[in-house]
Amino acid sequence: MKYFFVTLLMAFLLSCLDEPTVPSPPAASKATDPSTSSISPVLYFKAWGNEPGWNLQMIATSDGTFPIVLVLDYGADTLSGVIRKMPIMEPTPDGKGKAVVGSNEVKYTGLLEIHGTQAPIEMSIVSGICNDDADIQHGTSVTIALPEQQLKGCGDYFD
Repeated sequence: MKYFFVTLLMAFLLSCLDEPTVPSPPAASKATDPSTSSISPVLYFKAWGNEPGWNLQMIATSDGTFPIVLVLDYGADTLSGVIRKMPIMEPTPDGKGKAVVGSNEVKYTGLLEIHGTQAPIEMSIVSGICNDDADIQHGTSVTIALPEQQLKGCGDYFD
């Protein structure tokens, strides 16, 4: 009797399986040069803070730029733009400066679209424990400088 139920169960499970489907080939690409192909953008970094409530999403692209979306005032205003990573510089006697190697700080600079005009944005990400208002630990502290305000909060990188 036990074998009957096992056999019945196996027959039922096998009848529920769909036939395997063969994936269709990818659509032909318009670009024939492999060097012009790009990798899909991925979420790279996310930051947020309070007073006023804000959040930022940063996307990594294959061309070295980082498109961002910055939501301000608890969702009342959404800005977008593109930033680039900038080297951390230390002063030198000749005034040119030199890049600091091994810093735990990363700086980005770029432009945001603010109500039809381009405005500068600077962002500094410092590695180290940052506790948000809910006392949750994050991997970085973030400072964002906009033309008329400065935002501070926490953030996390994504792999």
